[in-house]
Amino acid sequence: MITTGRLLLRPPGVADFEGMLEVWMNSPAPPARRSREEVWARLLRFIGHWQVFGYGPFMLVDRQAGVLVGEAGFMRFERGLGPDCDGAAEATWTVIAGRRGQGLASEAMRAVAVWFDAATGIERTITMIAQDNQPSLRIAAGLGFREWRRTVYGEAPVMLLERLPGIG
Repeated sequence: MITTGRLLLRPPGVADFEGMLEVWMNSPAPPARRSREEVWARLLRFIGHWQVFGYGPFMLVDRQAGVLVGEAGFMRFERGLGPDCDGAAEATWTVIAGRRGQGLASEAMRAVAVWFDAATGIERTITMIAQDNQPSLRIAAGLGFREWRRTVYGEAPVMLLERLPGIG
């Protein structure tokens, strides 16, 4: 577990399902909205990631309210975007719609990045962000991620960014 000023970050468990439903089923953006089945599969994927790799997304719990407000961490997505992406640890974060814009994702990812670097020894990490997602691009820049190429994922134009040792 990791504690920040406002958050408790912990690995996921089955008990997080209802909280994850709140995060994903109530997203204001239809592409980000997930069905109950998709959220369940996502949760199991997270749990499995921790079992296989020893890292994965953390659940973000508001320390004061005791409720799940998002997720943040690193995963191997294997998106089929080429050898410079596949197999790399990819940063991922999201915060429940009603709590966006409060700096929670930045707070969480700063703590996760420090933990990840010390716990894994993996030097190069990546992230994929929609080109029009300015808030996430600012978070990534604050973590030391720099653009190295652009592509299309699904139907969306995205930026691929990397974080190298000594940057951030």
